[in-house]
Amino acid sequence: MMGINTSRIRNLLIPVGGIAALTLGLMMTGGTASATHGGTGNGAPNGGHYTLNIIGVANPKTADMKDTSGHTIFVPLNGKTVIWLCEAGVDANCDETVGVSDTDFKVLDRNGTDADGALFVLPNSDPDGDGATVYFVFARALGTPGGKSITTTCAAGPGGVFGTDDDTCSVISMVLERDAGRSKFENVSKYLLYIYADLDGDGDLAGC
Repeated sequence: MMGINTSRIRNLLIPVGGIAALTLGLMMTGGTASATHGGTGNGAPNGGHYTLNIIGVANPKTADMKDTSGHTIFVPLNGKTVIWLCEAGVDANCDETVGVSDTDFKVLDRNGTDADGALFVLPNSDPDGDGATVYFVFARALGTPGGKSITTTCAAGPGGVFGTDDDTCSVISMVLERDAGRSKFENVSKYLLYIYADLDGDGDLAGC
């Protein structure tokens, strides 16, 4: 397995069905992420983290939300959206020219309700290429019970154009449902930091 390589993994495809908010906690750690020991009580481990809130809205946003500060991305309450990913400090327009270092998490375009989608900067999760990630992703669904979202990590085809036959999407997706009661975080790193595929048709999945 390899960590996220944003030169290949370019976007998250998120069909949203009535979930008012998704909260992603990106935890920077050098060890194993566990919420069972020394946790916060809401399913997330203690420690430094970056919180990203993905908010479902009934009506598309019309304001220009590029290069605005904040930890929020707006997406359609129902339907599909694309959140583009770029590697901090490496990819064009995601480097020091826009005030981003190679260790930053940052929202560069908060509007996921328009045609070009949202844009989120994140570091390479496996900079050494040894299969061990340097951070983990935890997520939980908020809002009125009954909603559901399905998030799939994909690599866009040549030229970075998404929505063609050249796209490669993981065969597993993050599925979050808003049940009644207190919502707790769960470790969703394998769904959001990797693309899984059955490369030789033997039923065993490989991650990259």
